Amino acid sequence: ECPYVVTKREAEAAVLEEVALGLDAVIVNPVYMIGPWDWKPSSGRMLLEVGAGRGAFAPPGSNDFVDVRDVVSGILAALERGRTGRRYILGGHGLSYLDAWRTFARVTGRMQPLGMAPRPIVRLAGWCGDLAALFRSREPAVNSAATTMSMLPHNFSSRRAQVELGYTFRPFEETVQDAWEWFVDRGYARAARGRAVLAR
Repeated sequence: ECPYVVTKREAEAAVLEEVALGLDAVIVNPVYMIGPWDWKPSSGRMLLEVGAGRGAFAPPGSNDFVDVRDVVSGILAALERGRTGRRYILGGHGLSYLDAWRTFARVTGRMQPLGMAPRPIVRLAGWCGDLAALFRSREPAVNSAATTMSMLPHNFSSRRAQVELGYTFRPFEETVQDAWEWFVDRGYARAARGRAVLAR
């Protein structure tokens, strides 16, 4: 199992144990966040890679994409109106990675992806990343855990949050546009002649 997923699940279980003992706590489960102010960058790296012309083939899975600003609003709503012990999925747009990358390419001015990467190639890339990790101090972004996750469907419903919290989320293309402009304005990437190039 992916360590990231395990730690998330165990942390949630620990909170729910305390809720059973009287803790007043609410749990929010944001999906794949993207948007401005991604200083690291973290999930926005996917947009940067496509914007740099490295998006010819998308992973074969899917994900739920949401604007980080909508997640912040959802968290505040959960603090104000959430029910103790409830989980609220703060979701957005359920898209295949291919459809998401098409939007990334359109916003950044890059060529549209050619299609989905074959699953055996994705698995091979993950194994190569694991091998490279043996000789590096930092874990590579591409490894078997990451590639396995990229081949799975990750689509969720945020209906409970919408009904109980009044949660809403904005159009995906608006999020991508705002995120890209933020990256360009701060030197993470540059746009030249309508094309996007990852800043070095």
